[in-house]
Amino acid sequence: MAFVVDVFGFDVLDVAEEFGVLSYIFFTVNTMSLLLGFYIPELDERFSCEYRDSLEPVKLPGCVPIHGTDLPDPMQDRKNVAYERMLFSVKQVHLATGIMVNRFMVLEPVAFKALNEVGEGKPPVYPVGPLVQSCLDRGVNESECLRWLDKQSNGSMLYVSFGSGGTLSHEQLNELALGLEMSGQRFLWSIVNGVPLIAWPLYAEQRMNATLLADDLKVAFRVKVNNKGLVGHKDIANYARGLIEGEEGKLFWNKMKELKNAAEKALSKDGSSTKSLVEVAKLWKREKMMC
Repeated sequence: MAFVVDVFGFDVLDVAEEFGVLSYIFFTVNTMSLLLGFYIPELDERFSCEYRDSLEPVKLPGCVPIHGTDLPDPMQDRKNVAYERMLFSVKQVHLATGIMVNRFMVLEPVAFKALNEVGEGKPPVYPVGPLVQSCLDRGVNESECLRWLDKQSNGSMLYVSFGSGGTLSHEQLNELALGLEMSGQRFLWSIVNGVPLIAWPLYAEQRMNATLLADDLKVAFRVKVNNKGLVGHKDIANYARGLIEGEEGKLFWNKMKELKNAAEKALSKDGSSTKSLVEVAKLWKREKMMC
């Protein structure tokens, strides 16, 4: 028997330890965010000011430099209860038997290497991703959106999604809509009208994925904001056209194809992610036999 919890289930870890049950955290966001989590207690002692007020970016092994304003929202106010809760949660991580990450080695090799060098107090990390569920498995293959997508040629359109934790101001949403229309490119827009869950990993995924994609993976444009703090519609139109028609966009597409092939290889019978998952299963089996 073993517990497998997500980032909302850290309170279960001490219960599992008390009863001698294996416990694993399934971490769905990027490896760079996980690495940040291990260093948050150290950063808390190192910085005396708010992170957003620091003149120097936060530098961690295996990560691109992170500006304080790009850190997760709960880290923007160290007096807030959300920050205290986050500190408590990351200190609970050492109670876990291991951490399964929905990533694969080739995607973030430097971050994984840095994770292995964190030292004592860190449970082993197992890259088991990418774990995905096909839309067809959920019985929505007759969706009008999917039927429309099937009619489009490869690499001819943009997919715009904000996810469960994405939020844009009304003004930025208007700029984005106008920019996409001005670009002349076909696009599919996916948005949920509601308030996202307030949890630090979700915010870390938004901001740090943007940093990772732009700086490390080289598969994204780093956008610039205007004096109103918005990405203007003209710039958005240029970015959209560049992705579909520009030479840099073609480089992005080629890089994404490489990563797609690497993901498929990781999930193959002898792939790195499959081997990691097998290793976790062997630990469970060994524990069961001992009991």
